[in-house]
Formats: sequence, structure tokens, C-alpha cells
Amino acid sequence: MKKRLIKSLFVCFLMLLTFTITSCKKNQDKVASFPEIVNDLKSYKLTGTLESNFPSGSKVSNVCVYYKNPDLYRVELVLPNSLEKQVILKNTDGVYVLIPSLNKNFKVSSNWPMTTSYPYLLQSLSKDFIADEEKQVETTEEFTTYKLKVKLFDNVEDMYQKIVFDNKTGLPTEVCVYKNDDTLISHFKVNTLETDIDINDELFENNKTMETLKEVMTEDILDFDRAMSYPTYCPTGLVLKEEVKTGTGNEQRVILTYSGSSFITIIEKFITPYETVKTEYIDGDIYILGGVAAIVNNESIKFYEAGIEYTIASSNTDKLELVWIGDSLRLTNEK
Repeated sequence: MKKRLIKSLFVCFLMLLTFTITSCKKNQDKVASFPEIVNDLKSYKLTGTLESNFPSGSKVSNVCVYYKNPDLYRVELVLPNSLEKQVILKNTDGVYVLIPSLNKNFKVSSNWPMTTSYPYLLQSLSKDFIADEEKQVETTEEFTTYKLKVKLFDNVEDMYQKIVFDNKTGLPTEVCVYKNDDTLISHFKVNTLETDIDINDELFENNKTMETLKEVMTEDILDFDRAMSYPTYCPTGLVLKEEVKTGTGNEQRVILTYSGSSFITIIEKFITPYETVKTEYIDGDIYILGGVAAIVNNESIKFYEAGIEYTIASSNTDKLELVWIGDSLRLTNEK
């Protein structure tokens, strides 16, 4: 009787072990097919929250992404408690960054979104997933986490990201980006994800998008409460050497020059909303800097917020450092 009980328990254990192994294998197979899942998508709408961490504090922004096969993208950026919205568009005419509060847009000469890594775009995550042949994996009953390489900028030290996948869908639920010393740079959490839905092509049209966004803006957003600021974060060894202010009222501009361990120029300029749409042509990549779209090129970053144009330029400073300096200038920072 005792031997029969032991034998039965052993058989049950083997069955449970086999089920567990099979279940884990199915989960891994589902997640491993993530690139194929993304490649087969006709469209999707994704909403999420992006928490960006800076030496000067952290900021959480809302992100809404629309994608339509084969190559149409729309990324809407909004800070909580803010009426101002910025939009990144990719359509058949090119890549744009729209600043409706200023009636201005950038046409960006860029291969975005396939240039670097973007945690809020499934295609970018798929690209990273395929590219890293040494990625590490951990699996639980509900989720599978991959640790793999990430590329934010050209001259930034190596970093890595952790992508958490839902085992049932094979799609990501959150993405964390870290420096190699395990410092968390950003955390993107997927709130909703709808796939293969009907999306009107008008959503990706530049002029139509600008008109629609301006219609929903209130007059309050154009009454900017502006002031020039100094960075609260600077790389070690930098000292303010020169400050030049020009203009008054809505025509103010300041140029700050820092030198020491490197050489950095900061330009802050008040911008009055244009009567007709103003288009500026610029080279670079696009990076979400705590809820606003920053354009990053070889030697500078540029972004707009609350009617101020910020430019931080340097030929010998890490781009992530420039991003951190830029964020520390923002008067709307949530410290």
C-alpha cells in the first residue's frame, strides 16, 4: 500500500513537472515570436506612461502611439496637468515634430524611428530584440523578461534595457532602460494596446493634425508664463564663464557659456506664436525629454516648452549629459 502511494505521488510529480516545463516552453515560444507578431500587425494604438529620471528630478508624461502599416507613425506627448501637446509624425512626406502652441513644426531629416531605441514603439523593440544575439531571459508563469542592448544616442556609453512581456499575448507590458551601472534612465509602462484596428490616414497628415490640435487649444496656453533659467545640473568641472542677455518682453534671449571639463553653450529664446504655420528644417534624431520632443544631432539638442526655445550645444560632451542639462533648465520640472 505504501509503495503504491509513493508510486502514485511520483507519477503526479512527473506529470506536474512535465506540465510546468511544457507551459514555460510555450510561453517562451510565444514571446520569442514577438518580431513575427509585430511584423504581421496591420495597425495598433498604444497608450502608456513614460517616467524619465534625471539628476534634477523625475517627470512622468503620457504617450499615445498610432501605427498603420507599412510606415505611418503618430506619437502624442502630454505632461500631466498641462494643456500643451506635442506630436511626432512620420508619413509619406517625412518625419515631423509639431509644436501646436507655437504654430510651428520641424521637418526632421532622420530615419526615425529605426535609428536608435524607442521603448514606446513596438517596431523599435522588435529591432532591438532581433539585433541582440546575447540577450538574457527570465520566465515566470505570467511574464517573460528579456535583458538586451539598447542604443539611445551615438556617443553615449553602452546601456541595456529590460523588456517585460505578457506570456499570453507575447507583447510587452513595460520597458526599463538602464546605464551599465544599473542606474534607471527611464521606465515605460504600457497601459492599453489595441491591435489591427481601423485608423484613418488623416491622423498622420501634418497640416490636418496641426489644425485639429490648435482647435482644441485654449487661449490660456498661448499666454506663457516665461522666464530665463540657469541649469540646476552641470557636469563636474563646468563653470559659467559668460552670460549675454538681449531683448525685452517677448523678444528676450540669453546665451550662457560654460567651460572647464568641456565647453557648452546654452541658448534660451522666447518665441511668439506664428500667425501662419512656420516650418523649420533640421537634421537629427528624436528623443522624448520628459514629455517634450527633443531633436538631437551630432553636437546639440533643441526643444520647445511653454514658449521657450532651448538649445544646448557642445562638441565634446556626452549627449545624455546634454539631455540632463536641458531638463534641468525647465521651469515646469516636477522636482
